[in-house]
Amino acid sequence: MQAGSAPRGCSIIKDKLLKIVRRPYVSSLLAITVITMGVKVVVAAKEIAVSYRYGVSDQLDAYLIAFLYASFMVNILGNSFNLAIVPTYVRVRREAGFRSARHLFGNITGWSLVFLLAVCLVLALLSGSVLPLMGSAFSPQKMALTRNLVWVMLPVTLIFSLSAVWGSVLNAHRCFRLVALAPVCVPLAIAALVLWRGLQWGAYALAAGTLAGYGAELALLGWRLRRLDLSPRPRLTRPDTDLRHIGRQMLPLMVGSLMTTGMVLVDNAMAAMLAPGSVAALNYGYRLAGMIFTLCASLWIVALPEFSSLVAARRLPEVVRSLRNHFLGIFATGVPLALALYLLSEPVVRLFFQRGAFTAADTRVVAQVQAFYVIQIPFYVLNMIMVRLLSAMHRNHILMISGSLNLCLNVAFNLLFIRIWGVAGIALSSSAVTVLSFVLLLLIVSRSLQTARAQLP
Repeated sequence: MQAGSAPRGCSIIKDKLLKIVRRPYVSSLLAITVITMGVKVVVAAKEIAVSYRYGVSDQLDAYLIAFLYASFMVNILGNSFNLAIVPTYVRVRREAGFRSARHLFGNITGWSLVFLLAVCLVLALLSGSVLPLMGSAFSPQKMALTRNLVWVMLPVTLIFSLSAVWGSVLNAHRCFRLVALAPVCVPLAIAALVLWRGLQWGAYALAAGTLAGYGAELALLGWRLRRLDLSPRPRLTRPDTDLRHIGRQMLPLMVGSLMTTGMVLVDNAMAAMLAPGSVAALNYGYRLAGMIFTLCASLWIVALPEFSSLVAARRLPEVVRSLRNHFLGIFATGVPLALALYLLSEPVVRLFFQRGAFTAADTRVVAQVQAFYVIQIPFYVLNMIMVRLLSAMHRNHILMISGSLNLCLNVAFNLLFIRIWGVAGIALSSSAVTVLSFVLLLLIVSRSLQTARAQLP
């Protein structure tokens, strides 16, 4: 009796697991995570190809500075487009139908192009003043190369940001897999051109590969949009209420993203004021947490259209249930993971980094930085989930206020903790800001849901 019940029990568990995995939400999470891991493998292969061809050279220095300048607005615009477009597009498609949503998409593409062309023009005009500051130690020849590379890669800002617009609409249609896979075009194109023409073209092979990769990514997204009967052809009709609403949501999102980017710049700038090697230690210490955040990104990628659909349908009890499930799942896995990584930080750093010029003393410094960074893992992931819910509820002005407050707290905590823990204090400051931001966002989300419930008929 007992022997027969064991296989039956295993079969029941297996069936339940299969039911969970087959749910659209869970299957999308798993697919995006697997695809993201695959893309990261290709990125690692690209880095090997670049290091093989260029090593640590002036050519690579010039490319990295040029790319940093050309792509400065990419993260700010890409994240802002995603959070501003998806909730409104989902609502219009639900309330006014696919035809109206298609018309809105054409206008979004058209007016985004106008805005992005203006951004590229500003970047072009400022390049002569900003690049000498970014490469203050560059020789005249190296600076001339950097300027030329900027002109080659300046369209990256426009192409990648437009990809973010198109990817947002595809995510609203739950085409998550293709949107997650499309970025693989960039490392593939760079590696191909570097290995094919790296010797002859020098850094221009990197720039051309970057431009070709982002162009291929955009073309792939455009092909998928046509399959959905969504023409990516831009329109420039007079902005209607929905388009103006997206525009109003963009401003606070851009300010909030700028504040978040500012935190990274402030952390590195303050690390540069400490002992030599502090900037490197800070970046080494963040890599593990950063990799985990990248793998968890599928959670908030899928959450945004999910929350947007539920909010548009005014199914608030399901919103609360979904948020509660996210909290339980993330805390159940994130807290033990963060604790384990905190306790095992030094062995992990020793395993991955301690060789060659990376000494045991470096391991101790980086391990403390890493230990302080991983504290924030569950809180950071939940913050990203709550940010998507607030965007779905069109509360993006809160994100601007929260981002500004976080930047101020980050500077204050950096100054306080650096005195005690040195460069590791910057990592602890980041985690402290993340935890406080979690508390603030939780209070705001709770209040917003109560207000939305009170407004239901």
